Amino acid sequence: MISLKIKEDKKGIKRIFVIYPDIHADKRQIPTPIHILEIDDCLNKLKLIVHDNFPNFRILKITVFVSCKNLQDFTEKKNEFTELLKSNSDLSEFPLLFVAQPPANNMNVAVEVLALMLPASEYVYEYGNMDNISFCKVASGEYMEIYGTITNGTNNNPLTPFDKGESVYQQSMGCFEDLKNILEKNNLDFGNVVRQWGYIGGITNYELRITNGGKTNNRLFDSAQSDKIENYQMFNMARAEFYKNADWKYGYPAATGIGANVEGCSIEFVATNDNPNKLIIPLHNPKQSDAHRYTGKNFNNLLNPALIRGNFRDKSKSFNINDESDTPKFERGKIVITGETLDLYVSGTAAIIGEVSVSGDIREQTKTTLDNITKLCSKENLEEHGLFIEGDLPLFSGVRAYIKYPQDIPVVEKMCRKKFGDVPILCVIADVCREELLVEIEAFLNCNIDIQN
Repeated sequence: MISLKIKEDKKGIKRIFVIYPDIHADKRQIPTPIHILEIDDCLNKLKLIVHDNFPNFRILKITVFVSCKNLQDFTEKKNEFTELLKSNSDLSEFPLLFVAQPPANNMNVAVEVLALMLPASEYVYEYGNMDNISFCKVASGEYMEIYGTITNGTNNNPLTPFDKGESVYQQSMGCFEDLKNILEKNNLDFGNVVRQWGYIGGITNYELRITNGGKTNNRLFDSAQSDKIENYQMFNMARAEFYKNADWKYGYPAATGIGANVEGCSIEFVATNDNPNKLIIPLHNPKQSDAHRYTGKNFNNLLNPALIRGNFRDKSKSFNINDESDTPKFERGKIVITGETLDLYVSGTAAIIGEVSVSGDIREQTKTTLDNITKLCSKENLEEHGLFIEGDLPLFSGVRAYIKYPQDIPVVEKMCRKKFGDVPILCVIADVCREELLVEIEAFLNCNIDIQN
C-alpha cells in the first residue's frame, strides 16, 4: 500500500482552460461572419490567459471543437482559425487538433487548453511537427512526457474517405502508424501511452466492403447485406493491430472513442517515459467490465471482422468474431504519479453496468455515468488498487461531456455542475460509441502530493 497526502496547493502544475466565445449583440451587427468573430474572440481570450499567467505558462496542447455543415465547411473554419492564430505572434506553435463536434449553445467554436504552470527553469520543452503529427515534449530531470495530435485520418480537402478509397480501418491504421513513429523517435512504444482519444466520423455507422474482381467498393451499409462492420469497430481493430506487440505492464491507456461529424479519424495522446521512480496504475471499476475483456455479446453487432482485414492485410489469416484481440483496448482510468504530482485520467465513461448499456432517459443515463465515475475515483476503489490517499481528492482539473442530442445539454450541464463543482466543463454534441447511449463523460485531475511511504 502506497500512502499519499494531497498538498494544500491542490491545483497542481497542469491546468485546463475552457474558452467559449462571448459575442455581444453590437458585434453581431458587424458585416463579418459570426464564426470569424467567435474564433477571434476565443483567440483574444487565449492571449489574455497567456499574458495573465506569464512566465509560468506553457501550452501542452489545444483542442478546437467546431460546428460544421459538412467536410468543406469544417475545413474552411479550420483554415480560418489557423490563419488567425498565425497572425498572433504572441502565441507559439503547439499541438493543435480540430474536432468536428459542435459546442453547446449553438456556438461555432470552443477551445480547450491544457497548460503547464511551472517556472521555465524547472523543465525543458520542445514543440515539433512530423507530417501529420504535432507534439510537445516536456522533460524535467529524468521525467519526460509527450502530448501529441495526429490528423492522418482527417481529410484536408473536399474529398470524402470513400472518394479516396479509404475505409475507417485504413485511416485508423494510418493514425496509429504515425503514433508509432513519434513514439519510436523518442525511444517509447505503445506501452508508454497513458491517455488516448480517438475521434471517429460516423462512429456508429456501418461500411460495406465488397470485393469484386480484386477491386474493393465502398458504400454505406445496406441492411439486405450481411457483410457489415461498424466504424467504431474498424477503429478498434486497427488499434488492436498496433497494440498487440506492446508490453502493457502498466495496463492499457485511459481512452475515449467518440464520434465526429465529418468522415475520417484523428487521435490525441499523452505518453510518458519509463522510470523506476514513476508510478503508473491502471484503474478498474467494480461496476463495469474492463472494455478490453468484453465478451462480444454486447459488442456493437460485430459481424465478420475478417472481411476488413482480408481486404487490406493477410487474406490467409482467419479471425474469430468473439476474439478478445479486437475489443476496445483501454482501461477505465489511469493514475500517473511523477515526483510530487499526480495525474488521474478518467476514460470516456457512459451508462454501462458490467458491459450492458443502461436504458433510460438522459437524466438516468447521466446519473449512471456520474455514479460510475464516482465509484472509479472513490477512496475505497483506489485503496483496492494499493493507493491510500489521506483526505479527499481535490476537484477535477477539467471535465468533458459528449452529448448526443442538443436538447439534452441543459440537463447534462446542470448535473455535471452539481456533481463536479466549479471546474472547467466543456459540453459538445457528439455520437457515442453505442447507438443507445446518450452521453459520455471524461475527466482529468492533476494535483500536488507528498508520498508518505
